Amino acid sequence: MNKIAKTTVSTIMATSLLLTPVMPNLTASAATTNKTTATAKPAVQVPKAFAGTKLKTFMISSKSYIQIKDVYFLTNNQEKTVHYTLSVYNGDSRELDMIDYWSEILATGGMKYRPTASPTNPKSMKVASNTTREYSFYSKVNVKLNYSDLTFRLLKWDFNMPNYERALGSVKITNQYQNVVPNNYYYVLRKDNEKLKTSVSQGASLKMGTQKQVQLNYTIENIGFFGSQIPNYQFYLKTKQGYTIKLNASYEANKLLSPNEKLDIPLSTKLNSTMDVTGAQLVVTRLDEESKLEIPVALYATSWGAYNNGIVPSGKASQLNISNNKINAYIENVFLSNQETTNELSISLALNNKGTQTIKLPKYKYEILTEDGARYPVNFGEAELELAPEIRQEITGTANLPINAKDNFVLVITQPAAEDSKTQEYMVSAMRLPAQSTVTDVSKKTYQNAKGKYQIGIDRVERLPYNDQDLVNVYLEIKNIGQKMQEVPNITGVLAMSGLTLDESKTKLIKLDNSISIAPNETTRYVISAKVPYTYKYSDLKLTLNETLGEDKKKSIGVFTAKRVAEIPVGQVLDSIVIDSVGRRSEATVEQVQMFESENSKLLYIDLNYVNKEIRYSTLPVLKAYIRTKNKDYLEAKVLNNKNRISPNGNSSLIVTAVVPKNFDPKDIQLILGEAMKDGQYSTIEGEPDSYINAKGLRLSEVDTAVNTSLKDIFLHNYSLTINDISSIISEGSTLKVNMKYDLKKLNKYESDETKRKLIVEVTDGTYNYEATPIEIEQPNGLKAGEKLEYSVELKGTYITSVMYRGYDLNIYEEYEGNRRLLATKKVDKVDLLPIY
Repeated sequence: MNKIAKTTVSTIMATSLLLTPVMPNLTASAATTNKTTATAKPAVQVPKAFAGTKLKTFMISSKSYIQIKDVYFLTNNQEKTVHYTLSVYNGDSRELDMIDYWSEILATGGMKYRPTASPTNPKSMKVASNTTREYSFYSKVNVKLNYSDLTFRLLKWDFNMPNYERALGSVKITNQYQNVVPNNYYYVLRKDNEKLKTSVSQGASLKMGTQKQVQLNYTIENIGFFGSQIPNYQFYLKTKQGYTIKLNASYEANKLLSPNEKLDIPLSTKLNSTMDVTGAQLVVTRLDEESKLEIPVALYATSWGAYNNGIVPSGKASQLNISNNKINAYIENVFLSNQETTNELSISLALNNKGTQTIKLPKYKYEILTEDGARYPVNFGEAELELAPEIRQEITGTANLPINAKDNFVLVITQPAAEDSKTQEYMVSAMRLPAQSTVTDVSKKTYQNAKGKYQIGIDRVERLPYNDQDLVNVYLEIKNIGQKMQEVPNITGVLAMSGLTLDESKTKLIKLDNSISIAPNETTRYVISAKVPYTYKYSDLKLTLNETLGEDKKKSIGVFTAKRVAEIPVGQVLDSIVIDSVGRRSEATVEQVQMFESENSKLLYIDLNYVNKEIRYSTLPVLKAYIRTKNKDYLEAKVLNNKNRISPNGNSSLIVTAVVPKNFDPKDIQLILGEAMKDGQYSTIEGEPDSYINAKGLRLSEVDTAVNTSLKDIFLHNYSLTINDISSIISEGSTLKVNMKYDLKKLNKYESDETKRKLIVEVTDGTYNYEATPIEIEQPNGLKAGEKLEYSVELKGTYITSVMYRGYDLNIYEEYEGNRRLLATKKVDKVDLLPIY
């Protein structure tokens, strides 16, 4: 609750106002008091223009004048300050220099005050012909002075006068002077060429136990011809009893308001429920950022509707103002779930941004207010929600209520206090909830609409690794339990996990088949998929389902819960991973597990045989893969999917690789494969998957580390290489030429195999290593498939001639994506020297 203060000062027909941000107990006084009464249904009236707070006009020529207006007191416990404005109109043809004019304040008892110019004044004292300029001034005065004690004098330099000054006139404030804008009036604030039409709406209040929330709306409309920058206004509510409360204002300071543009500034605060705001005044001040001086702008009378008129009736939309964007908010669905010791209330809140900018939903506080004034928190989740223009979104929240809590609840939305404590908590909206439907959370539910009757429920839930997050996939089945073909309902779902509601815009609804209708006793399936932090733990999962009936209309299906998350099924070493989705039937079996190395890491390489089990040519499903270690860590893997269409029972090579640390232990590891998804659809080879479903695992065999030492039948993926003879010749002093006679047999294991293979020949004498240029398989200038073929490589090095005396070891590596593994090695003892003629 805001701190309040009660202060007594001398004013004429008015009490004082406390302005807390600038100085303690700072008070603005009104010259008159406007009596107001609260009415439940105020008559609709056309607002009138308030003539303003003009005190007197002094003609300084036949066409030009200076007007004194906007006289206000600001008072604190130690001092009182008077503020006023000189409005200067130059109707003459020549420029008017205001440096020749000044004003002073005379007070009862002979006191005289020389005012100080406001730091917000125009820098120039020149007033152009046929223009108006305003200059504001302030002065500290005796705290006992009232408005009627003040007289303002206007003077001008005149060197023909004894004191070089000539009095142009004076004016004494009378009891008839009015500086408060009455109810149902608007006031135009003017500065130079700026014209801002301002008004205050009828106030609203809501009792919340021992407190109450009050709301006003301050409207500014630019009726000038140029853009106007809205200053940093401060707002205060002063009661008839002398209490003053700082109001929270929701608007962007220094916003540029275009001509004919209107700005609504919601004002609100929290008060003791016994405080009477009838007859209170709204005080608006302007805070100068540089000098920190607070300057009165205007005083407004307020009116208030019937008590608790701030509650939006059930079935009606509440209009929120977020960054000057109108947001329509309304209660979509309400469920009351009976628990053992409490009732869980689930609320779906629909939001529609009627503005023109995409905005983020603030981190509001949501509460349920009962008839007896008790308040219970509503958890709408922590995720930030972006509201795009005219795109309707829903959020779902839950609240735990006592078993005996009565119906007729109100959802109260408040803006929490700012961390810097400069802004207090205030109410944004209060909405009456519709009658609640009592439901019991179940995994299956019968649902009926105009199209038929269905059984809807959760089949299973899986949790899968995904980069630095986890995927939660909820498998949903909709079964036709009617007597005829029925249209598939257009469903939407909201997930909540242990009270945390997931952002619906980031939750994907995936339909696993293309059916638009289902036959009796047939089933269609969906997956509702969402990402959560991998560290997040939850004990229960709740799915709120709705059927979309139209553009802005939904019908509740029910709330479903699941306690158990299914483990990823893991097969043995020789098992296969089977995909049995309609139109995507296929089977993958691991053939080899190998380890490649680079300078700083290793590459786990898994070769799979991927078979099309459909009865027609088909592109095999794109897969997503992870490696699970014996410590249950997950490593993201890369899948080389095949883009070619495969014949029935035809096969393709499927390669899965994962970069692992140098010290990686490959024992007891598992391969996790799932069907890759992109934007809620099965992924294609061109797209980068953003999720996956139907994950299954296989235990992997030991890594194949065997090295061929005979150079016979060297297995190389889809090839078998045999080197029958090697001859070596040293030429040109630093070049070793190795000639190989070989057989290369293509095994034709796969109908489609898009991987390219490279070999690296290395010669080492035990001290130095020499490498030849990588050799490509079945590529120009590479090894060709066939028998009794020859191929030569050249190796260069400063000390390579040493192999003539000691021989060398011939190493053959397979290279894959910058990594290599040793395939074969052979000792070569004989090296010839090319004769020199």
